[in-house]
Amino acid sequence: MEADLLDKDSFMRALEGSTFVAHVASPFTIENPNDEMELIRPAVEGTRAVLAACQAAGVKRVTLTSSMASITNIPEDRRPEVFNESHWSDTTTDEIEAYPKSKTLAERAAWDFIEAMPEGEKIELTVVNPGFVIGPTLVNTDFASGKVINMFMLDKLPAGVPVIKMPVVDVRDIAALHIKCLQTEEAQGKRFIAINEVIWMREIAAHLNNSFGGQGYSIPTAEAKYCFVKFISFFRAEARGIARMWGKEIECDNSRSKEVLGFEYRQTSDSLREMGETMISKGLTEDKRPKST
Repeated sequence: MEADLLDKDSFMRALEGSTFVAHVASPFTIENPNDEMELIRPAVEGTRAVLAACQAAGVKRVTLTSSMASITNIPEDRRPEVFNESHWSDTTTDEIEAYPKSKTLAERAAWDFIEAMPEGEKIELTVVNPGFVIGPTLVNTDFASGKVINMFMLDKLPAGVPVIKMPVVDVRDIAALHIKCLQTEEAQGKRFIAINEVIWMREIAAHLNNSFGGQGYSIPTAEAKYCFVKFISFFRAEARGIARMWGKEIECDNSRSKEVLGFEYRQTSDSLREMGETMISKGLTEDKRPKST
């Protein structure tokens, strides 16, 4: 079936006869768009369209892919020491960028849609909130997190490794968590932080260097200077986001996914190695490995 996030009728046709639905599609870019509605409109309206089609088709359960971006974008004076599923990003601040705003508004739209449904007809909803997605790719075209890893692989970080901490998770774990949510009675009506761990970008560099540093790749491991990034932030929107995250500690509690769903995550080092290997094999990054003779 073929469907379009902004075409409600396409989902009506696609979901006819379905009992369980995983809604995983929403645009994501590293760069901030000129108009935030380029991300917000398909994210929010697409979510509503999918749920309306689910309601019409008599779907029983839906698992929605949201993001850690809908949890962690909270002003500094109100940030918790440890983020959990009770926290929501603040979409009213001027600091929030288009992508986290789109994911937050889309997830809230989903919960509001379910709340407004008549009793006895409500769809059971669970939400998966992944962090930065790593792991092997099935696609043959560029993708957002792959572009980030590619900057490490090809030594294209102009100022060095950003001093940023981020939650990471393997794409295969995200997929498995969606299935677990659809299968688990106790999961219904809950959000699930989906991360393996929270690490500094220098640790990502170290993992990649351990796997590819001896294979012709020069993985940057030296950290950048804040003054350089701050200067660039006056001219480039993506640098402004990096500057705001610079040096901030962030901790996230993934215990709900382990306790309710009985889930165990893959190791970050393995995920990054396999991600690099598939990107090389698919031509998404340059193959610098020595050629056998």
